[in-house]
Amino acid sequence: MLRTFKILFIFAVSFTVNAVAIAQNEICGTVIPDYIVDSVKHRIQSPFTTITSYETTRDNFDTLYFPIQFHIIRRSDHTGGLDTSDIPVVLDILNSAYSTAAILFYSCNDIDYVDDDAYYNYPYNYKTQRTALESQYNYSNAINIYFFPAITNNEGISLAGVSTFPDDIVNNSIAIKNSNATYSTTPHEMGHYFNLYHTHETCFGKEYVTRGVNANCSVAGDLCCDTPADPNLNESGLVNLFCQYIGTLIDPLGEPYAPDPKNFMAYTRQKSCRIHFTEEQYLRIRTAAFHPNRHLMAQHQCFRDTILSGTNNMSGYTIHLNNLQLNNANLNINYCNEVVIESDFMMDNNSTLTITP
Repeated sequence: MLRTFKILFIFAVSFTVNAVAIAQNEICGTVIPDYIVDSVKHRIQSPFTTITSYETTRDNFDTLYFPIQFHIIRRSDHTGGLDTSDIPVVLDILNSAYSTAAILFYSCNDIDYVDDDAYYNYPYNYKTQRTALESQYNYSNAINIYFFPAITNNEGISLAGVSTFPDDIVNNSIAIKNSNATYSTTPHEMGHYFNLYHTHETCFGKEYVTRGVNANCSVAGDLCCDTPADPNLNESGLVNLFCQYIGTLIDPLGEPYAPDPKNFMAYTRQKSCRIHFTEEQYLRIRTAAFHPNRHLMAQHQCFRDTILSGTNNMSGYTIHLNNLQLNNANLNINYCNEVVIESDFMMDNNSTLTITP
């Protein structure tokens, strides 16, 4: 009987981002598809809004472990591409940003190298190339993150990254420009992946600065009332090198904007300024983690504080055993990358544990 263990200790590492401003002004290419906009508008404008099943479970704050499949674009001769030493940094940045939502990320497989001159030598156009890329290289049941030398759209604009939303019925990946991998672009794009919008979003209407009476923050902007209304901080001269808003723009009601340049989902030109989410953003992230198109990836298999008997079968990308006892039990585990024994695992002589990679 096979009784081997691979024990992984997963932890979030706090990080600080280089305070030097990024010279290039590259924006996020993520745009909310029209069918998602229409669906959200219908929900927020309907007096009979229905709570979906995944939203009802968002208060379950057991840690969810999401597998990431990293893809690095290289030349056909296997040269170039993101420095592999950046991958642990990317994971640390993501885990630091998302641990408050009880979400941690891990690399499920070895890095996948896409050795293709067509993708390497020319900017990746997600508008025309994303579906073909995903169909050829995406791994199932994992968050697929691709690192490209350059990313663009149909207008030829240089982009820092692009992502997809949980309700996206066509695409399912994240693309990051190599030079932005270890900055705030990665948690920004992951924010879209977990259903966050730009703080300056206008698809649902322009958000007013005011809160309380006459506020529209729950039905306009990014739909989060604890993120200040944002005029879009991409314009030059709106944020100084100290990450302070110095603009004089006003909202549709004539109120002066007071946005937060430090929010991960803002378009602050100095990407090093972006360092946090808000409480409502974390709630949206946590809710999205239980969306069917996301939660299946987590494969949250965590047996804890339990005594098992009989035959039990488990499968998932990461399996967690915490204060678990096997009494006259057979536990069969199929896993992708690791089995984590957190504490107090016990089994008697009449029990078996089989772990199959």
